[in-house]
Amino acid sequence: MALLLGNERHGLSPALLARCDGVVRLPCRGVKNSLNVGVALGMCGHEILRQWLVGGAVRDAESLAAARVAAARAAKARGVEKT
Repeated sequence: MALLLGNERHGLSPALLARCDGVVRLPCRGVKNSLNVGVALGMCGHEILRQWLVGGAVRDAESLAAARVAAARAAKARGVEKT
């Protein structure tokens, strides 16, 4: 699975969107018509985790902790350090 986030002005290119299995748009109300990419990532990440937990992919807190450790190790292997 990959989560692609577009920039505030142009989003993702039509060619890249065409390669995606699904597209999610986060509605904005009021004067602003876009979200900071970090806020958008947090909202999407929360919903992905919520659906993952509800769907039974992670059945308990111990499994969730193991999944977080595995994700951190994978990020470290790619050279991405948590700050």
